[in-house]
Amino acid sequence: MKSLTILFIALVLYGCAITPEAPKLTVNPGFTGTVQLANTSGKRAGQVARSVESEFIRMFPSGTITTSESSVAPYALDIQVNEARLNQTSANREEKNCVRYSDPDPKAQGFIAQALSRKCLSWETKIIPCTLNNYELDVQLRIGDAQKRSLASDRKVFQQNERVCQGSTSSPTTLIAKTEQDAGQWVIGLLSQIINTQTVPIAQNINPQAPVKQIQAIPASVPVTAVLNPTNTTSAQTAKSVYALVIGNGKYKNAGLTNPVNDANEIAKRFTQYGFTVKLYLDADRKTLIKALTDFQAQSSNFETNILFYAGHGIQYNGINYIIPTDMSLEAGSASIDFDAISTNQIVDKYMRGKTKLVFLDACRDNPLARSFMASRGVGSVSKGLAPMDVASGTLISYATKDGNVAIDGDGKNSPYTEALLKHLDSREDISLILRKVRQDVMNKTKGQQVPWDYGSLVGGQLILSNK
Repeated sequence: MKSLTILFIALVLYGCAITPEAPKLTVNPGFTGTVQLANTSGKRAGQVARSVESEFIRMFPSGTITTSESSVAPYALDIQVNEARLNQTSANREEKNCVRYSDPDPKAQGFIAQALSRKCLSWETKIIPCTLNNYELDVQLRIGDAQKRSLASDRKVFQQNERVCQGSTSSPTTLIAKTEQDAGQWVIGLLSQIINTQTVPIAQNINPQAPVKQIQAIPASVPVTAVLNPTNTTSAQTAKSVYALVIGNGKYKNAGLTNPVNDANEIAKRFTQYGFTVKLYLDADRKTLIKALTDFQAQSSNFETNILFYAGHGIQYNGINYIIPTDMSLEAGSASIDFDAISTNQIVDKYMRGKTKLVFLDACRDNPLARSFMASRGVGSVSKGLAPMDVASGTLISYATKDGNVAIDGDGKNSPYTEALLKHLDSREDISLILRKVRQDVMNKTKGQQVPWDYGSLVGGQLILSNK
């Protein structure tokens, strides 16, 4: 009896030490309320908050998530990152190869049997240099109600590892993005349990065994999305598979642009002609863009090559580039850039999962947001044009103009950059050579005022997009 008591106490203590896992729920289209990201603190807390937002929009397509302090929301999230650490250690791999075999057994019958009968007499051992990347993320969550009372609190450490050996390439940014995505899913999973059950006692930790109402998933409706289903799949690149996300934003209040919708439409049509899988979004607000990127992320790893084309307003803030949704206010002091805008750095690292990534940014146009923020916050934080980007292996990023400069919207149907891109894309040439021709055409058209720029680290042979 005493042994059973000790065993029971041990199991209770062990159970208390286990971090409860978030329930795996399906999409809940019935929730139409608002969730406030009330407080975020700690290193990379902003990136975790972005992952939380992505998962929220995916799971609650009719709900709203906000950072506004004036909002009265039934739920509020406090997210604190206690630790965000990347460790890199040596983790060499031993590789053994036989260099001398015995003669085959004369009794063995047949070629295969004789080959299998040979024994290794001498081995050669090689040490392959490797690096073990380990990323740890310690996240603490508190969920409150509209009266700021605590509904639930929890803490969990997330971890991802990868071994990178000589001859292979990998970027820690992908590892970090995956860990932060896991954290976002965990936060929304715990929030979902509260929303779906509405039975969690005040100031109690979530019971992972509590019954959860399962809601059948239905697809979210995104009226501004046009999905172009290709019929021609004979292109050289299509054999490896290409998935393109094309975005054109021009309908901004007090800062409208004429060409982005035309640019995006033409690029989407051209990519469709090449046999690519294409998704087109026009005049998209922030929620639509996050939903588009989340869908892109879910499918992009199934394709060899991922392409992002964006035309519209863009900005650099504290050295990070952002694309601007159409519902973001462009008045001085009224916007939170790091939340309301969407980081292109994060798009490349988190949402594009293909081995090869191509990014075309026609987003350096004259921007009243940059001017107003430069006036209200100082030139040191917001600068004109885009900032240079670090490029991981297998990635090529093309700007409509050099970093720190402003592109011309153009007085024709398309911007000078997109017009030149459309002119040369049909060439059966490597994309790097095409971009050189695009640069020359734009320089000629703008009399040297605009110089397209690219940052590239592609690997392998030629990358030809056209199937013509």
